[in-house]
Amino acid sequence: MNYNNCWENYKVLGIDLMDCEPVIISREEYFLFHNIDRELYKILVIDLSREPDESLRIVALLLWLERIRYGNVVKSILSLPKILITAVADEALLCYNCVMDSNPTAPWFIDNVDLRVLRTIVNKPISLPILIGNRDLAIHGIAKTYDVCLRALSDIMKQAQIRNLAACIIRGMP
Repeated sequence: MNYNNCWENYKVLGIDLMDCEPVIISREEYFLFHNIDRELYKILVIDLSREPDESLRIVALLLWLERIRYGNVVKSILSLPKILITAVADEALLCYNCVMDSNPTAPWFIDNVDLRVLRTIVNKPISLPILIGNRDLAIHGIAKTYDVCLRALSDIMKQAQIRNLAACIIRGMP
Protein backbone atom coordinates (compact mmCIF):
# COMPACT_ATOMS: atom_id res chain seq x y z
CA MET A 1 0.00 0.00 0.00
CA ASN A 2 1.36 3.41 -0.92
CA TYR A 3 0.51 5.74 1.95
CA ASN A 4 1.46 8.80 -0.10
CA ASN A 5 -1.58 8.28 -2.32
CA CYS A 6 -4.20 8.13 0.46
CA TRP A 7 -5.42 11.65 -0.31
CA GLU A 8 -5.67 10.77 -3.97
CA ASN A 9 -7.91 7.79 -3.17
CA TYR A 10 -10.46 10.11 -1.59
CA LYS A 11 -10.35 12.43 -4.60
CA VAL A 12 -11.13 9.47 -6.89
CA LEU A 13 -14.27 8.93 -4.80
CA GLY A 14 -15.22 12.59 -5.32
CA ILE A 15 -14.30 13.58 -1.76
CA ASP A 16 -12.02 16.54 -1.23
CA LEU A 17 -10.85 16.27 2.36
CA MET A 18 -9.82 19.91 2.34
CA ASP A 19 -13.52 20.84 2.07
CA CYS A 20 -14.49 18.72 5.08
CA GLU A 21 -15.19 20.27 8.46
CA PRO A 22 -12.92 18.92 11.19
CA VAL A 23 -14.70 16.81 13.76
CA ILE A 24 -13.75 17.55 17.32
CA ILE A 25 -14.26 14.82 19.86
CA SER A 26 -13.73 15.05 23.58
CA ARG A 27 -11.13 13.08 25.46
CA GLU A 28 -13.92 10.99 27.02
CA GLU A 29 -15.34 10.16 23.58
CA TYR A 30 -11.87 9.18 22.38
CA PHE A 31 -11.40 6.93 25.41
CA LEU A 32 -14.85 5.43 24.87
CA PHE A 33 -14.02 4.67 21.23
CA HIS A 34 -10.88 2.85 22.42
CA ASN A 35 -12.63 1.13 25.31
CA ILE A 36 -11.58 -2.45 24.55
CA ASP A 37 -8.01 -1.35 23.80
CA ARG A 38 -7.99 0.37 27.19
CA GLU A 39 -9.37 -2.80 28.81
CA LEU A 40 -6.53 -4.88 27.41
CA TYR A 41 -3.94 -2.30 28.41
CA LYS A 42 -5.32 -2.23 31.98
CA ILE A 43 -5.07 -6.01 32.18
CA LEU A 44 -1.47 -5.87 30.98
CA VAL A 45 -0.25 -3.09 33.28
CA ILE A 46 -2.54 -3.46 36.31
CA ASP A 47 -3.55 -7.12 36.57
CA LEU A 48 -0.41 -8.64 35.05
CA SER A 49 1.98 -5.89 36.31
CA ARG A 50 3.73 -5.56 32.96
CA GLU A 51 5.81 -2.50 32.18
CA PRO A 52 3.65 0.37 30.80
CA ASP A 53 5.97 1.21 27.86
CA GLU A 54 6.31 -2.44 26.87
CA SER A 55 2.53 -2.92 27.11
CA LEU A 56 1.97 0.11 24.89
CA ARG A 57 4.16 -1.49 22.21
CA ILE A 58 2.23 -4.76 22.57
CA VAL A 59 -1.15 -3.05 22.11
CA ALA A 60 0.20 -1.01 19.16
CA LEU A 61 1.30 -4.19 17.37
CA LEU A 62 -2.03 -5.90 18.06
CA LEU A 63 -4.01 -2.90 16.76
CA TRP A 64 -1.84 -2.82 13.67
CA LEU A 65 -2.68 -6.49 13.07
CA GLU A 66 -6.36 -5.54 13.27
CA ARG A 67 -5.78 -2.70 10.84
CA ILE A 68 -4.25 -5.04 8.28
CA ARG A 69 -7.26 -7.36 8.53
CA TYR A 70 -6.16 -9.97 11.00
CA GLY A 71 -9.59 -9.81 12.65
CA ASN A 72 -10.77 -8.57 16.03
CA VAL A 73 -7.51 -9.37 17.77
CA VAL A 74 -8.05 -7.33 20.93
CA LYS A 75 -11.61 -8.54 21.43
CA SER A 76 -10.46 -12.15 21.01
CA ILE A 77 -7.65 -11.67 23.52
CA LEU A 78 -10.01 -10.20 26.10
CA SER A 79 -12.00 -13.46 26.10
CA LEU A 80 -8.91 -15.43 27.20
CA PRO A 81 -7.78 -16.32 30.72
CA LYS A 82 -4.94 -14.15 32.02
CA ILE A 83 -2.33 -16.88 31.60
CA LEU A 84 -3.04 -16.94 27.84
CA ILE A 85 -3.12 -13.14 27.69
CA THR A 86 0.40 -13.26 29.12
CA ALA A 87 1.42 -15.75 26.40
CA VAL A 88 -0.08 -13.56 23.64
CA ALA A 89 1.64 -10.48 25.09
CA ASP A 90 4.99 -12.30 25.15
CA GLU A 91 4.58 -13.38 21.52
CA ALA A 92 3.44 -9.90 20.44
CA LEU A 93 6.43 -8.31 22.18
CA LEU A 94 8.77 -10.77 20.46
CA CYS A 95 7.21 -9.83 17.11
CA TYR A 96 7.52 -6.12 17.87
CA ASN A 97 11.17 -6.42 18.88
CA CYS A 98 12.10 -8.51 15.83
CA VAL A 99 10.34 -6.11 13.44
CA MET A 100 11.89 -3.02 15.01
CA ASP A 101 15.41 -4.48 15.19
CA SER A 102 17.48 -3.13 12.30
CA ASN A 103 19.62 -6.30 12.50
CA PRO A 104 17.02 -9.05 12.93
CA THR A 105 17.90 -12.06 15.01
CA ALA A 106 19.66 -15.02 13.43
CA PRO A 107 17.59 -16.74 10.71
CA TRP A 108 17.71 -20.10 12.51
CA PHE A 109 15.97 -18.47 15.50
CA ILE A 110 13.39 -16.59 13.42
CA ASP A 111 12.45 -19.69 11.42
CA ASN A 112 11.98 -21.80 14.55
CA VAL A 113 9.86 -19.46 16.69
CA ASP A 114 6.29 -20.69 16.88
CA LEU A 115 3.73 -17.95 17.48
CA ARG A 116 1.20 -20.61 18.43
CA VAL A 117 -1.09 -18.55 20.66
CA LEU A 118 -1.07 -15.47 18.42
CA ARG A 119 -1.67 -17.60 15.33
CA THR A 120 -4.66 -19.23 17.05
CA ILE A 121 -6.09 -15.81 17.94
CA VAL A 122 -5.79 -14.34 14.44
CA ASN A 123 -6.68 -17.63 12.72
CA LYS A 124 -4.38 -16.73 9.82
CA PRO A 125 -0.77 -17.43 8.94
CA ILE A 126 1.53 -15.26 11.03
CA SER A 127 5.22 -15.78 11.68
CA LEU A 128 8.38 -13.81 12.29
CA PRO A 129 9.55 -14.36 8.67
CA ILE A 130 6.22 -12.94 7.39
CA LEU A 131 6.50 -9.89 9.66
CA ILE A 132 10.18 -9.28 8.93
CA GLY A 133 9.54 -9.77 5.21
CA ASN A 134 7.07 -6.87 5.46
CA ARG A 135 9.25 -4.88 7.84
CA ASP A 136 8.84 -1.44 6.24
CA LEU A 137 5.05 -1.74 6.17
CA ALA A 138 5.05 -3.08 9.73
CA ILE A 139 7.26 -0.29 11.09
CA HIS A 140 5.13 2.39 9.44
CA GLY A 141 1.84 0.84 10.53
CA ILE A 142 2.91 0.10 14.09
CA ALA A 143 4.27 3.65 14.46
CA LYS A 144 0.85 5.04 13.48
CA THR A 145 -1.01 2.78 15.89
CA TYR A 146 1.56 3.55 18.61
CA ASP A 147 0.66 7.24 18.37
CA VAL A 148 -3.04 6.36 18.64
CA CYS A 149 -2.33 4.15 21.65
CA LEU A 150 -0.30 6.85 23.33
CA ARG A 151 -3.29 9.19 23.17
CA ALA A 152 -5.86 6.55 24.08
CA LEU A 153 -3.93 5.01 26.97
CA SER A 154 -1.94 7.90 28.43
CA ASP A 155 -3.99 8.23 31.62
CA ILE A 156 -3.71 4.52 32.45
CA MET A 157 -0.03 4.60 31.57
CA LYS A 158 0.55 7.48 33.96
CA GLN A 159 -1.26 5.62 36.78
CA ALA A 160 0.83 2.50 36.18
CA GLN A 161 4.07 4.50 36.10
CA ILE A 162 3.17 6.21 39.39
CA ARG A 163 2.31 2.82 40.93
CA ASN A 164 5.62 1.38 39.74
CA LEU A 165 7.55 4.36 41.08
CA ALA A 166 5.82 4.08 44.45
CA ALA A 167 6.62 0.36 44.58
CA CYS A 168 10.31 1.12 43.85
CA ILE A 169 10.41 3.74 46.59
CA ILE A 170 8.79 1.40 49.12
CA ARG A 171 11.17 -1.45 48.24
CA GLY A 172 14.12 0.92 48.54
CA MET A 173 13.21 1.92 52.09
CA PRO A 174 14.89 0.03 54.95
